[in-house]
Amino acid sequence: MAAVFILLGAVIGAAVGVVGNWVAKPAWKERTKVLVLVVLVAAGALVAVVADAVGGASDHLATPSQADAQTPSQAPTTPSAPVTTTTAATSPPAPSWVVLHPFDDFEMDSKSCSDGDAGSFNIDEFAPNYQLGTLEFDDCGDAVLGLTLGRKGKYLNKAPTTQPSPEDCESEAKRSSRSKFPVEDIVAGQSAFCVVSAKGNVAWILVASKASKVLGLKVIVWSRN
Repeated sequence: MAAVFILLGAVIGAAVGVVGNWVAKPAWKERTKVLVLVVLVAAGALVAVVADAVGGASDHLATPSQADAQTPSQAPTTPSAPVTTTTAATSPPAPSWVVLHPFDDFEMDSKSCSDGDAGSFNIDEFAPNYQLGTLEFDDCGDAVLGLTLGRKGKYLNKAPTTQPSPEDCESEAKRSSRSKFPVEDIVAGQSAFCVVSAKGNVAWILVASKASKVLGLKVIVWSRN
């Protein structure tokens, strides 16, 4: 490529010298017309060669090689692992009520006002307890024997003879609570009661038997969870 440019420079220099002689020596012009024509043709050919060489070089720089063409412009991306989400297992809600004392028998003897724990029923302890009694079976106050609210009883009312839920039993006791049910109104197998203690525990009581001044009860007690 450098030799081509040197030759082109020499031809152009020769042409310039000839033109200078034409100006300085008009008579010499007629003798060198053919020479000038040859120089110009040669110069034109050299210019074409140079242009072709320059274009080829620029094309070579602009066009990537076959190896480059086969190389991707970006490295292939590795597919990411699928994202898995785990949902924490939810526990079922805790029950509002739990059984404090399972369904069991309890017997209440009638009592007079001075008989101590006899004839009393503390549903919280499932035991006789006059001071903490929820129910009493006595004739104190009005000389009428009956099932009455004790010192630690809060609500008492009749209930269905089929076992209700603790929520329904509590609602039934509160709905129209009474302090006493006379023994004459109590019928074995047909009378049942819901009672709420001062602690908020709830009992469903079914009168299973009724003898002379004795009540045989079937009782379940619930406590709020």
